[in-house]
Amino acid sequence: MFTRKSLIIALLVLVAFAGTAFTIGSVIAADATNGLATASFVRKASADGTAEVELAQIALRNTQAPDVRAFAQRMIDDHSAANQKLAALAAQRNLSTPPPNAQAENLINRLQGLHGKAFDKAYASAMLKDHKKAVKLFEKASRGVGDKPVRNFAAHTLPTLKQHLAMARKLEKAHG
Repeated sequence: MFTRKSLIIALLVLVAFAGTAFTIGSVIAADATNGLATASFVRKASADGTAEVELAQIALRNTQAPDVRAFAQRMIDDHSAANQKLAALAAQRNLSTPPPNAQAENLINRLQGLHGKAFDKAYASAMLKDHKKAVKLFEKASRGVGDKPVRNFAAHTLPTLKQHLAMARKLEKAHG
């Protein structure tokens, strides 16, 4: 009992859905070919930013060194603010903001057991390594993420991360 008209309508609906899927797929592919998918960046940046705050809180408890304490407080202030902005962007896009990954959790657990100079050395080394990675991630995202507000977030946050990297180099030099 299918009429020619109903078959044409069904075919048009099918083409419309295929076009939608193609458009969504094209956006994801465009993101990936430009270097970094939006969801991947948001997950990585969120997990790493949360870890930075947790590590800095441990630093405030486990060090007596004024420069390490000052650095840790700056990490808490700057990364907490960035984490809030990123969480808002993620929520608008229905993207998850996971907790720190297993590698970060291992570092958190290891640093919790250190105090004094041993802590300062390990924390300074970790901050240098982490901020080198963060600068690379945010540089890539500021050029290659397809979602413009997320790309702008990365570009706006990058100078602060570069400052953190410079500070981490000084900290590592003093305590490494």
